[in-house]
Amino acid sequence: MLRVLFSGSRFIFWTLAPVLILGAAVFSVSVDYSSPTRVALVIFLDSLAVLLALGLYSPRGNEWGLRLVTGLVFVGYVDYLVEEIREGKPLYLTGGRGEESLRNAILGLILIGWPCIKFTLLGFDGWRHEDESDERGNRDSYRSDDLRSGDLE
Repeated sequence: MLRVLFSGSRFIFWTLAPVLILGAAVFSVSVDYSSPTRVALVIFLDSLAVLLALGLYSPRGNEWGLRLVTGLVFVGYVDYLVEEIREGKPLYLTGGRGEESLRNAILGLILIGWPCIKFTLLGFDGWRHEDESDERGNRDSYRSDDLRSGDLE
């Protein structure tokens, strides 16, 4: 999923960037700035939105921004898991997708957090190693060379 999101597609950029920037603007004007924590939260979320928009515009040129965003997403899922464990919530194998639970924290860390930390640590170069192993297995996949040259636009 990150591979498609960070492919450099103009469609993805022009679809998501306005939503990110508008969301950051609305969030900035709608929050009560009565505490320093709220101010820090607004600055943090607005910065993430701008970094993600810049990264979507030029994934290769702003890879550091994308790595920062994906690293913070991973930290968020680790925090979610730690918080669920600290609260002593039991692990149920069933439950709703929208509720806070230890099961959902583990699934989120595996399905979203793992690809994020992998991209944070390896960047686009990590995809090159995956592609080499995919070619040996004759599986179809995006090639990191395509991502670098912008052939996927």
